[in-house]
Amino acid sequence: MTTKHLDFTSFKWLSLPAVIVLAIGFFTITSASSLQAQTTAATQSGSMTEVKPVVDLSAQHQLYRDQVENYRQKHKAYVIAKDQFKAHETLASIEAAVNATREVMLARQQVLISYLELLQLELQQTHGIELTHKQAAETSISALIVELKLYQDLVKQSNNRQQLQERTSEFSDLAEQLKATGYYTLSLLKLGQLQNVYDQTIALKIDLVEQVLADQTELEPAKQRAVAETEQFLSTVDQELKNQWTQLDNKQIKQINSNFYQQLTKKLNPVYADLAKSLSYLEELLNL
Repeated sequence: MTTKHLDFTSFKWLSLPAVIVLAIGFFTITSASSLQAQTTAATQSGSMTEVKPVVDLSAQHQLYRDQVENYRQKHKAYVIAKDQFKAHETLASIEAAVNATREVMLARQQVLISYLELLQLELQQTHGIELTHKQAAETSISALIVELKLYQDLVKQSNNRQQLQERTSEFSDLAEQLKATGYYTLSLLKLGQLQNVYDQTIALKIDLVEQVLADQTELEPAKQRAVAETEQFLSTVDQELKNQWTQLDNKQIKQINSNFYQQLTKKLNPVYADLAKSLSYLEELLNL
């Protein structure tokens, strides 16, 4: 029996797509979190009604990280079994490699499904995203979860090398869909979080000005300058957010990739800075 044309060293797509690795960090901490905290602090200092906090997803995040760790352990076992097969090519090593391959594929599927489910929850919790974008992302995620579960069932039924090789070949299309949907949703989350902070900042600014005017007929010169400076930064933020939403509007989900997401992240860095400066000015305005 020959094994040269079909062996476990030729198996592809047993590693996690880059978008999954990226999301591990994204779900741990997001760049907008500190701005959200600033907005909340400023809100509590002023009179604006505080926004209702989102549901705590820490348990789901921990489950996801546990599943990633389980996948890593299964992948190590797969590598060992593969090396044993290459060294011995016995029936026992073939059986061990088949089982290890199936186990790592199933562990990977669970990570991918949980990843998409967590993306869905994050999407539902994030304000600042237009309904059309949310619906497009949720539809894509739901369809992909169904496909991944069907694929998972096929993996469970695969009992030899040939069947497992077929599964790895079939996964390439799913991986491309996963990357596009993942980067699209992560882009929405980044933009939505900033949009939400911006919207709250605008509401806070209006509320603070009204609060000041309640005690006097018009703003004092120092306060007028403070408001003007704040509005200048907020105007810049508003225009840049609109530009990024327009770019996203002009893309189909399948066109979103890692390069688009990385460029978006770079372009949003100045927006973070301007929003932070605006919030700092509003806090100063409270004390003038």
